[in-house]
Amino acid sequence: MEAMGKRVWVISGGYINIESTGHEPELTSHDTVAVLNTGNRGTKLSIEIFYSDRKQEGAHHILVDAQRVRLIRFNDLIDPEPILLGKAFGAVIKSSEAIVVQFSKQTTASSALSEITTLGYCE
Repeated sequence: MEAMGKRVWVISGGYINIESTGHEPELTSHDTVAVLNTGNRGTKLSIEIFYSDRKQEGAHHILVDAQRVRLIRFNDLIDPEPILLGKAFGAVIKSSEAIVVQFSKQTTASSALSEITTLGYCE
């Protein structure tokens, strides 16, 4: 199948609440990207994080196999450093192959569960 999508995606509305309610890990507040690779080759992702008051050291590196989808929780990104909880952040995702990126947010800071999803901005 032909690779669909773009190689650069931007997420600007990241924010992971410090507090969560309910059972872990399924009801832990989190931000996630779903990366779809429709192409015949695996792809290497570089995820660079931006904050309002500091720069993160280095980028996170992830592999997505050919013709697969991979869910990536920002909460699980720890190398080169974890995503800061309770701080607004943005992310630039660069890929060696064309991909499609969908951003989702689950907030469980109160007893009411909140969830949103949207496509990222692509270049």
